[in-house]
Amino acid sequence: MPLVHTIPAADCPPDVRRVLRGRPLYALGNASLLSLPIVGVSGAREASPEGIAWARHIGSEAAFHGFAVATGYARGVDRAALAGALEAGGAGIAVLPEGMDHFAVVPELKHAVDLESNFLAISMFDVYDSWQTWRALERNALVVALSQVLFAVEPRERGGTRDAALKAARLGRPLYVVLPHAPLPRARTVNTADELRRALQWAAARRRSLL
Repeated sequence: MPLVHTIPAADCPPDVRRVLRGRPLYALGNASLLSLPIVGVSGAREASPEGIAWARHIGSEAAFHGFAVATGYARGVDRAALAGALEAGGAGIAVLPEGMDHFAVVPELKHAVDLESNFLAISMFDVYDSWQTWRALERNALVVALSQVLFAVEPRERGGTRDAALKAARLGRPLYVVLPHAPLPRARTVNTADELRRALQWAAARRRSLL
């Protein structure tokens, strides 16, 4: 079983450093996953069956295109996207809204998670910090900062998914929405599997052009 270790803020990319504000990242699992291109996924805890299916499909397609998938590790869309990525042979990053002492691999992911290879849990909070709404919102900022592109599944007029999407727009991250319940600024809607595939192909090409 890997041990929790710290990653200094100074060793993180600039956008991540701005979120951390000098705090370290606490990490459990394969920290080398942070060097992969990353797709962020945010979505409703009480998602519809269609939303859950889309989340799994986003995860699996992201893995196929060489991306790790980062989510806030909440039930519903977040964990479905991680399952899709892991089951497709990809990697998952759980960005926690609380301290690492509260982390456990949830039952629906145990069949696919290998902390030595394909999974990483990270937290910007002290080890024993408990869940608070403001921590969940700060966690969203870290998901966005880590990601090259964000997919928001079933965003509503308010809530964590909308918060993550607005943070992505402010940071200039490409933003895609699936099954929107309310409009989002600077977002493109994904309605079909082909549109999802093209979005990920574009994101992969854009990253290569920036290297």
